Amino acid sequence: MVRVMSSSARVPSDLRRLRANTQVCRSVLAVGLFSTAEHAVWVAILVVAYQRGGATEAGVVSAVMLVPSALAAPFVAKGLSARRLENPMAVGYLVHFLTLICAALILGFGLDPIVFYIAGTLASVTAVSSRPAHHTFVADSDFKIEAMVATGLAAGGAQLIGPLVAAAVLAFFGPVHVLVVGATLIAVAAALCTGLRASSLRPDHGDSGLSGRQSTTTGTSWALAPKAKRTVVVLLGLLGLVAVILGTAETLATEISFSAFGGQGAGTGILLAAVGVGLVLGAHIAGRLLGRFSEHAVMRIGATISGASLIALGFGFGAAGSIAAFVFVGFGMQLVLVAGWVLLHRHVAGAETILVFGLVESQQLLGNALGAVGTGVVVGHFGVWPAVLTIGVAFPLAMMLLNPTRLQRLNLHRMTEAPRHSSTH
Repeated sequence: MVRVMSSSARVPSDLRRLRANTQVCRSVLAVGLFSTAEHAVWVAILVVAYQRGGATEAGVVSAVMLVPSALAAPFVAKGLSARRLENPMAVGYLVHFLTLICAALILGFGLDPIVFYIAGTLASVTAVSSRPAHHTFVADSDFKIEAMVATGLAAGGAQLIGPLVAAAVLAFFGPVHVLVVGATLIAVAAALCTGLRASSLRPDHGDSGLSGRQSTTTGTSWALAPKAKRTVVVLLGLLGLVAVILGTAETLATEISFSAFGGQGAGTGILLAAVGVGLVLGAHIAGRLLGRFSEHAVMRIGATISGASLIALGFGFGAAGSIAAFVFVGFGMQLVLVAGWVLLHRHVAGAETILVFGLVESQQLLGNALGAVGTGVVVGHFGVWPAVLTIGVAFPLAMMLLNPTRLQRLNLHRMTEAPRHSSTH
């Protein structure tokens, strides 16, 4: 029997339901620790680059590390899917731990900075499997909305806590110690993942559950119906825009901190922390909204909130107003992300999950770099207003690409939610 969601059956998410699925709970905790380490280590690497060559070297190092990671993400996901590793998170965290330790040793022994940047790039590349692997465990869960809300809370908390951890360690010690702290968090994440098994990646699991056909399991194609595949491509593009928004926010935080806070350092950190607060709030509210509205409606609401908040930054409301605007930027971004993740899980299942979310990871890295660099160029030559107007208007308009009729029709073809969300036809 095919189960489909009826609008009347929607209920707000309840994170307590996840307690029944220890795999997802441990996976969420692990990805939260990983993200916290990722943000902290990133701050340390940028500090090292800035101390050596100022903003120029920091920008170049960012691109050098982000682009290879973005290019590697789909291939890493493909390799994990093809090899049918039942616990890709634990394997990825172990490799990532080793590369972080190597980077810390290279920096601690004062070797050539180029060698350190190479080690940092390797560490960045080994990190790309974490989130796609996490989504394979979510695919096995009956409570995908709750799992996505919990994932959003973990990501938002990491965006808030990671930079603060780095700032505290840097204040008393140095970048090497930040890398060690990051490696320690990764080790704990790896321990949490010990014993987890993704059923969709087991060697004897051949059906992706999407179109009634056998999954290729080679990573070379998706077992998706043509219409579903087109919808997934649209969703990937829209989720990539969220990463552009984040990159834009990071650049704007540096620019606005000069006028709103009278200096770059503290103001930038405060504004980016405000984005983290918005991400945490957005994850919680997204669960409530998804209990009452369709996913595409929540994505449109989130894009409108983020777009309007970016435009508001052009008015220069001072420190308090800027903090509030950045909170709402993060809030809207998270609504789009959580609803978009849920939609992807509706159209993708089984071994194909890690492949699709590998592409999401790639787009997030490239989008972040594009948003940061593009906004920097526009702001440097034309000022803040052209940047915030362009992105602030384009983001909500892009959500119009979501066709509610098509998505509803595709949802009727294949749903993987639990009976509590469904009615039987």
